[in-house]
Amino acid sequence: MISILDMTTFKTMKKVMPPPPAATCLAFHFPEGDSIVAIDMNNSTIVIYNLHSDEVVTRKLEGHSKRVTSHAFSNTLNVLVSSGADAYWKLQYYFQTWLLL
Repeated sequence: MISILDMTTFKTMKKVMPPPPAATCLAFHFPEGDSIVAIDMNNSTIVIYNLHSDEVVTRKLEGHSKRVTSHAFSNTLNVLVSSGADAYWKLQYYFQTWLLL
């Protein structure tokens, strides 16, 4: 379970995701009026979660054959770059849905 905390009060604002598989990395993205968190999972997938609407945007982004080790959002493009233990980089592009490039 991943908890989102208010850093001024240290109180839990939201709890995200069911427990397994384990999360390996988190990245936040703040496009116009939204708060998106990408959660890398130990089963080689990435889950995109919208904190404002409190919903999973994309259940699984696939493309890695081993666990995802890191990722980052582009501030100017609708792109998420991820790297994994399989020694590959993957680009995911957002256009109404996330697409593997």
